[in-house]
Amino acid sequence: MTRAELEHCVIQQETIDQLESDLSSSQAEISRLEAEVKASERRIETAAARVDNYSQASVDAFNSLLPQHDQLIKRYNSSLPRYNQLVSQQHSTVEAFNKACTAHPYYLDDMIYVLKKLGLYG
Repeated sequence: MTRAELEHCVIQQETIDQLESDLSSSQAEISRLEAEVKASERRIETAAARVDNYSQASVDAFNSLLPQHDQLIKRYNSSLPRYNQLVSQQHSTVEAFNKACTAHPYYLDDMIYVLKKLGLYG
């Protein structure tokens, strides 16, 4: 590999590392929201079992739980497209990296040169 090709590969690897970090953060957010939705579902199920259908106050108290639950579901659903986009971007970047950068010989001195040039050595 030439130094220019090595530089391109190192930059791609940095991009992959950032994408993996972004994916991890996005996955943590999705997991947190999913846990909140499940907890909300349990609260609704418990409240539904206790609601007195003949008491307007009881029905109103139960109904007041639903908008908050709907908001949680909307937040969860709105986080999925970004995550899916990151997954797609990460897959295509890794695929391009593997095609261009793996299993190609290079000189260690060239890699050190590139890493120093990019401020990643030492």
